[in-house]
Amino acid sequence: MTGPRRSPRQAKLQPKNYKESDDEDTDSEEEESEDLFTRSPIGQRYGQSSSPDNNNRSKNSPSSSFLNFSQTSSPGSSSSPSFNTSPGGKKMYPNLLNEIDGSPSLHKSTPSLGTGTSEPSKTSDNDGTSYRKYIQDIENMSQEFPKQKKRLWTTVKASAHHILNETHSDYPSVIMMATDIHTNNLALCLAKLITSKFQSAGGNPQHPSVVDVDTLKYMQNMEQKKTLDDRLYEVLSKHKSVIIDNLQMLSAEAALLLHSYCDNDNAPYKDVMIVLMFYIDSSVHLLDPDRPNSVERYVENLWIKDLDIDKVSAILSRVANNIVVVSDEETLPKTLCSDV
Repeated sequence: MTGPRRSPRQAKLQPKNYKESDDEDTDSEEEESEDLFTRSPIGQRYGQSSSPDNNNRSKNSPSSSFLNFSQTSSPGSSSSPSFNTSPGGKKMYPNLLNEIDGSPSLHKSTPSLGTGTSEPSKTSDNDGTSYRKYIQDIENMSQEFPKQKKRLWTTVKASAHHILNETHSDYPSVIMMATDIHTNNLALCLAKLITSKFQSAGGNPQHPSVVDVDTLKYMQNMEQKKTLDDRLYEVLSKHKSVIIDNLQMLSAEAALLLHSYCDNDNAPYKDVMIVLMFYIDSSVHLLDPDRPNSVERYVENLWIKDLDIDKVSAILSRVANNIVVVSDEETLPKTLCSDV
C-alpha cells in the first residue's frame, strides 16, 4: 500500500496534568507541542474523533475477539481467558489466568497528538483463513523456542487478529519486544520470523524489513527523526511490516514520531505490523517475562530525561500496549534464523 507524503503541522498535546483515573478531574492549560510529524496521513485531519472512545488505547492490544476465535477453533475449550483493563478503562495485556497476574499499562489513554483521523485500510476479504494460517505458523514456530513464555506467543497471535481476520483494519499491529542486550540476535530472529509469518498469511510473502536506529545514533535529534520518518515511509509504502531495531538508541525527540505511526486512530498505515526492538542491560535493569510493565517503566525513565512526562506518556500509550520479553534459549535455531 502506498501513502502520500506528509507536510509539517502543529499539534496539541493533552493537558499536562491528565487524569490518572476515570474518577479524577483535573484542569490545566493545554500546551502547544513542537512539530511532531513531517507528513500527514491518509484521509481526514488528525485529531477529529467521531466519539470519545476513539481515543481509548484499547485498540492496540489483544482483543477479546481473538480469544473467541481461538476458542471456537480449539475443540474442547469451554471458556476464554479474560483481559485486564488499563487505567484508561479498557484492555491491555492478556491475563493468562493461573500462569501470571495481569500487567496493565502504566499510562492512561491519551488524546491523539495530531489533529484528525484517517480512513481504515482495507485488507483482503477473508473468512478467517489468513488468521488461521498465521496462528498455525506461530504455533509451529513456538516449538522451536521452548524457553519463551506463553504470554509472548499469546500476545503475538492476538496482536494480528484485527488485521488478518477482518475485512478492514483501522489501526496497525504494534508489538514492543524487549530482551537483554546479550540476546539481541535471538530476539531479532524471532521478530523477523513473526513478521515473515504475518506477511505470508496476508498474502504478501516478503523478506523482513528492518530499520536499525543504530545507523542514526550520531545524528542530531531532528535529523534522526526526519531520517527515521523517511525510512519508515519507504518501507511501509511497499511492505506490510517493519522492525525498528535498537529502539533504546532513539532520542526521545525522535521517538515522538512513533506516536503517528502507532496511533490507534490516525496511523497512516493501518494494516501493517510494527515490531519495536528494545535491548536492555540486565545488570542495570532486571527483565521479567511475566511483568512486561517493568519495561514500560524503564523506557519512561529513559525518555523522560529529555522530554516532558506528558509527551512521554502520550508516546507510551501508543507503543507500549503489547510488550513481550524474550527469554534466552540454550541454543539458537540456526536453520530458522539463517533463513530470515
